[in-house]
Amino acid sequence: MAAHGDARPVQLAYDVAAASGEGATRPPVVFLHGLFGSRANFTSLSRALAQRTGRTMVTVDARNHGDSAHAPTMSYTEQSLDVRALLTGEGGPPVRVGATGVRGAGGDQREASGPLPPLSPAVLVGHSMGGKVAMATALQWPELVAGLVVLDVAPVLTRGFTPFRDFIGAMERVSFAGAQGTRSQARALVDSQLAPRIPDSTIRQFLLTNVTERRAADGGDGARFGWRVNLEAIVRHIDCLFDFPRPAEGASYSGPTLFIGGGDSPYISPEDLPVIARLFPGARVSHIPGAGHWVHAERPAQVMSALTAFLQPSRLSLWG
Repeated sequence: MAAHGDARPVQLAYDVAAASGEGATRPPVVFLHGLFGSRANFTSLSRALAQRTGRTMVTVDARNHGDSAHAPTMSYTEQSLDVRALLTGEGGPPVRVGATGVRGAGGDQREASGPLPPLSPAVLVGHSMGGKVAMATALQWPELVAGLVVLDVAPVLTRGFTPFRDFIGAMERVSFAGAQGTRSQARALVDSQLAPRIPDSTIRQFLLTNVTERRAADGGDGARFGWRVNLEAIVRHIDCLFDFPRPAEGASYSGPTLFIGGGDSPYISPEDLPVIARLFPGARVSHIPGAGHWVHAERPAQVMSALTAFLQPSRLSLWG
């Protein structure tokens, strides 16, 4: 990994369903979303998983996404520092804390407020960009990570098959001029501009979750709309987001690790398996037939079953 240098963590927004009883003694599960996503991407999955396992669930917004702080940089070195600060409690108070109050199989889930206590060691579950952040965190601070689940990404350069450059190009061309009325009306205006360049309505709906209402800095011209993500920072760092930082010589994470790929997705290929085995010697790799890159959204039941099995205390202790 690159040296941390002057890199500093930013405050991350998160929601938490805090376990009580037996579940409170087990490592919590921390979900890290992908590019242009938010912690809301894992709301349904985390709530269902809390009910099945009784563990504390934490869904997190990455820097420059959702309700988390914006910053001019967003390398994986910096994003992993953000996660480290969250896990250790060194990141200061959060931007926002939500409480789900989910009832878990291992005991009631209590509502949470205020800064989180230290979460480590935690099980990290990351999709795409979030999966690379989770891997980078585990390779640098394995003592903070009780287990690792990576959804449809590998610790390698994401090659030319990714469509995200096209998404960025379409988002950069959007004009919010004339976006008045409700957020739904603003989203409809943006959707009409994205449609010629992004014909898949499911992907457009995903990107449209980033349309937000803002206030002018001086408060003098009322409400306006724009992108919730820091698109400028993403554009500036897109090449490093497609890549994966070079680990320190000899670095590896030998804890319980599960890679879940989409059967129809190219993001975890046979050519990637030797790299996975070297960096994560305890890893198991599986693909869900018929699923694409957003495997947890396309096949939630199968992903839920895999996560539930992975989180069984006996399975984690006997992993490998």
